[in-house]
Amino acid sequence: LNDAVVKIPTAFTPNGDGQNDVLILPQFPKCKIGHSDFKVFNRWGAPVLSKANYDNNWDGKNDNGEELPGGTYYYVLNLKTTDGKSFVIKNFVELIR
Repeated sequence: LNDAVVKIPTAFTPNGDGQNDVLILPQFPKCKIGHSDFKVFNRWGAPVLSKANYDNNWDGKNDNGEELPGGTYYYVLNLKTTDGKSFVIKNFVELIR
């Protein structure tokens, strides 16, 4: 995994136009995206979303199904490799309304 070059999106626009409506993270080498935990935090560090077995389906809503306002959100993605190792990706994404 250390030598993998992966482009991670920095923005998405969940406006219902069928383009870029969900945050799609790339498939990481030796990992299955469904074998992960995905947590999203607002700019103050408060958790707004937590998904076990993330399946590239965050649509800009919180855990209660309410639309989040546009802005910068931070996420932590915990992944497991096919050989049982774990690693963490921390990044941010701009939610554009």
